[in-house]
Amino acid sequence: MKPEIEPQFATRSGSPRRFVLIAVGCMLWLGLVGGFLAFQWSNFSRMRQAPAARRAPNPATQRGQPPLERAPATAPITVSVGSVPPPPGPTPSELEAKARAGDAAAALQLAQMIERQSAGQGGAMKVAFEWRLRAAETGDAMAMAGVAYAYRRGLGVEPDAERAESWTKRAVTASDADRWSRIGRAFQTGVNLPRDSREAAAWYRRAAGSAGALDLGQLDTTPRAVFQARPRYPFELRRRGVGGEVVIDFLVDQDGIVQNAYPVRSTEAGFEAAAIEAVSQWRFEPGRKNGAPVITHMQVPIIFSMDESPRPAPKAMGGR
Repeated sequence: MKPEIEPQFATRSGSPRRFVLIAVGCMLWLGLVGGFLAFQWSNFSRMRQAPAARRAPNPATQRGQPPLERAPATAPITVSVGSVPPPPGPTPSELEAKARAGDAAAALQLAQMIERQSAGQGGAMKVAFEWRLRAAETGDAMAMAGVAYAYRRGLGVEPDAERAESWTKRAVTASDADRWSRIGRAFQTGVNLPRDSREAAAWYRRAAGSAGALDLGQLDTTPRAVFQARPRYPFELRRRGVGGEVVIDFLVDQDGIVQNAYPVRSTEAGFEAAAIEAVSQWRFEPGRKNGAPVITHMQVPIIFSMDESPRPAPKAMGGR
């Protein structure tokens, strides 16, 4: 009599095939994991190699074209914010072509470019004067002022006070107060005209007088400052422990905005730019005459002291 087979054993008739499938699955999983690890190790090994030992495929050679030139791996190019140079300005030849065509602004730029490159050499200064004279003959008031200055100072031409005065009068006649202010600013900044604070002051005073600016003593209500930016103490002067004072002359227009700020005098020229920059940002309630806002002529001393921050004097001065 054969023993009866227990039911639970009857259900294991397919177990060998199941074991085979499990084993194959495990082997495939181990293969995938091993391949992934091998790929990562390969990348890690390549990253540890020296940059010069790596050469990426040249796309040109893959297309059957001559290989492209590559920059040496030992000379990387670093690009940072602000490293891109500004577009170049006009070349001397371009300025000359425009100047010959009657462009007064180009002639002034060319004259200043020649002056800066000449280092005061007589021949180059004479050429610069001739270009400025060419611009003046087109009726440009700024060029006329430059010619007058050259005759007054003997820049590229023999000094001639009479011609200097004549060209100054022509510049005044050919322009208005706004243009006189621009001429003053050109002398103040050294853009298109030689830098000269005294010459700038003369043109600014001329503009102030033409604009009908009133002194503080002529007003019913004087301007009241609503914002006063503090000057920046020049680093080099602070490092040297130098203090000083700058007297700034300026106009306050009908809107309370500062115009034509320039230094009248200073104990140290290095303070002037910082004082002008600060005063130009000031804002006022405008002065009034007979109830109406007017242009006011003012002066204020700016004191630079190592003991405290630069500051305006307690009271502004009026007068020209």
